[in-house]
Amino acid sequence: MHDVARQRLDPAGRAALEADVADLWGSSTRGGGPGIVVPNTHLQTTAVRAG
Repeated sequence: MHDVARQRLDPAGRAALEADVADLWGSSTRGGGPGIVVPNTHLQTTAVRAG
């Protein structure tokens, strides 16, 4: 979580923000197991020339 956002909140606000982020993160998981799987929105490809 971004430190600047957390530093500007009081303890109750920090706890609420952390709970909201945890709920959002948990609702986007696609794994169904104990781990977290989030849909990918970025693909990076690296090509290496065989030489």
